[in-house]
Amino acid sequence: MSLPTYLNAVRHMPLPNHLDQIYCNRDTDALYNYLAEAHASVTFWGTRVIEVRGIEGSENLSTLIERTMHLWKYDQSPAAVHMKVTLARHLEQTDRELEQSNCLTVFFNYIREVLHALCYNDRNDPVDELRAQTSYHRVLGH
Repeated sequence: MSLPTYLNAVRHMPLPNHLDQIYCNRDTDALYNYLAEAHASVTFWGTRVIEVRGIEGSENLSTLIERTMHLWKYDQSPAAVHMKVTLARHLEQTDRELEQSNCLTVFFNYIREVLHALCYNDRNDPVDELRAQTSYHRVLGH
């Protein structure tokens, strides 16, 4: 079933519920399809979010990256690599959007980033791991 057909069948479900179902089934292809259809943006409060047209709600991009890296961190299959590269592109898109944002949004994002760094301290940060893995795959031409 194509993604548009699936979306028409279940459009009443909020995006976090769709993603929970995908993570429970560890469905790499379904997550990649969602990410390919998704649009990343930054809210006024500095939160990076993903939205998919046709599905209500949004999902925090950092949370999505954490859950994805937890499940597919060591998976080097083509679908998993493309999924990670797509997530990294969404992250870069929000980086560019933050550069153009007003000073309050940048400040709120800065506070979020500092709190995020404090939570991970010296442990492996999933966002940093994603950036490192995807830059490696881009060099290889994936």
